[in-house]
Amino acid sequence: MKKTLFVVLAICLMAGVVYAQELSISETVKKIPALDNGGYYSLLDSRFNYSGTFKVLQTKDEKFALNVGYSGRAKESFDKAIVTVSGNLLKLKDYVNVPILDLLSFDPYIAVGYGRINIKEIDNSQFDIGIGANIIKVKF
Repeated sequence: MKKTLFVVLAICLMAGVVYAQELSISETVKKIPALDNGGYYSLLDSRFNYSGTFKVLQTKDEKFALNVGYSGRAKESFDKAIVTVSGNLLKLKDYVNVPILDLLSFDPYIAVGYGRINIKEIDNSQFDIGIGANIIKVKF
C-alpha cells in the first residue's frame, strides 16, 4: 500500500513540474504605466490643484484616454480621488527630435472627483469637477 501511494505521489509530482522563467526587471518596469502630472482648475472650489493620474483605458489611435488618480491639496481644498477624460492635442516629439520631449505633452482633460469620501453618508463627501491638462509624463 505504501509503495502504491509513493508511486502515485511521484507521478503527480512529475506531472506538475514547474518551470521558472528568467526574471527581467527592465521588462517588468516597462509594463508600469507612465504617471501623468498636471494641474486643473476646480470649478466648485475656484482653485488650482495639482493632479497625478495613470491611464486606464486608451483609444487605439491614442487620441483619448480615461485616467484615474489623485488631486493634491490647494488652500481650503482637500485631497481628492479623480477620474479624468483626456484628449491628446500636442506631442512635441512629433515635430522635433529631442529625447526629453518624450516626457512633455499637452493633454487637456475634464476631471471629476471626490474628496473626504464617506461610504456611510455619500452625500457628505466632497464632489468636485474641473478642467485641466496633463503636461509632464514620468516614465519608470
